[in-house]
Amino acid sequence: KNIELQSTADAGLRQKDLIIGLEDDKIQSYEDLQDALLKHKAGEKVTLTVIRGNQEVQIEVMLSEKP
Repeated sequence: KNIELQSTADAGLRQKDLIIGLEDDKIQSYEDLQDALLKHKAGEKVTLTVIRGNQEVQIEVMLSEKP
């Protein structure tokens, strides 16, 4: 199953955002993000927690299938 985040611009992510959470999963590495994505399916909306500057921000994103 190949799931990815929508294009980052469409999702509201910015270039220097650091993803630290996806729903209830803590993200500390790329592998953590991949594992968390496998728990969801394409078309599902999930909440990412990111560090933007000095603030923690939550962003809702739509998942899509990798081509």
